[in-house]
This record gives sequence, C-alpha cells and structure tokens, in this order.
Amino acid sequence: MTLRKRRFCDAKQPLLPCKTYAFGMQNNRFCKALIYRLLCYSYAYEKYLHNYYLFSVYKASCFCLIFVLFHNIQCTFESELAAYTL
Repeated sequence: MTLRKRRFCDAKQPLLPCKTYAFGMQNNRFCKALIYRLLCYSYAYEKYLHNYYLFSVYKASCFCLIFVLFHNIQCTFESELAAYTL
C-alpha cells in the first residue's frame, strides 16, 4: 500500500532547511531558534522604525507649529506697525 502511494506522490521542497516532509521536523531546536531569531529581529526593526517615524513626525509638527506661530506674530506685528505709521 505504501509503495503504491509513494509512486503517485510528488516530492515537495521544504520551506526551511531544517524541515523535511518525509521525517517531520529534524533539528527541531535549531529550527525554533532560527525562526525566533528572525521574528525577534524583524520585531526590533519594526519597533525602531515605528518609534523613529513617531519622533520625526513629532519633530516636524513642532517645527511647523513654531514656524506658523512665528509667522503669524510677525505678520501681526508688521500690520500693527504699518497701521501705526500711517
């Protein structure tokens, strides 16, 4: 029965080098460590980029707010100065 079944089964390539379809998981500890390391690094990068994005948006918004406030004060001062001199 198993010989007949093997004839019709197509061999698939494993997704990870430590995984084989014939014998299940080989080097299970190595495979888990590899997956954990990849996930941990991707989470750390994502967390760093997220924090950097928030900081840069905060910095840009503060700069824009200061610029707008300074521009409004300057425009108000110039209009008052022009009205005073006339």
